[in-house]
Amino acid sequence: MDSTDSKSELGNTDAPSSTSPGGEQRGAKREKLSSLGRLAYGGNEPRVLSCEVLDMSKTGVRIETYVRPSQVPELVSLEFGGIYYRARRRWVDGNQIGLELIQDEA
Repeated sequence: MDSTDSKSELGNTDAPSSTSPGGEQRGAKREKLSSLGRLAYGGNEPRVLSCEVLDMSKTGVRIETYVRPSQVPELVSLEFGGIYYRARRRWVDGNQIGLELIQDEA
């Protein structure tokens, strides 16, 4: 699968309520950011990758990585601004990745 097909195949799980100029649909408004962050994954042999958080909503973030997005697994931990989030990869477009924030169930 190449990066041009992966965005549509992975989909966007935000509830549709508005469409951006790029044709994306989402249920929560995104706030533009430019913050350095870190992705962590790997269990017993963890890996940490640098990324830039480009924007964020209540339900997800758009990041840009400095590695091939294929190296980023489906489930990751994201840290930026001193806050840690559990996240699921929802789409890939070039070096940008859309992550859905996983809410802890009480």
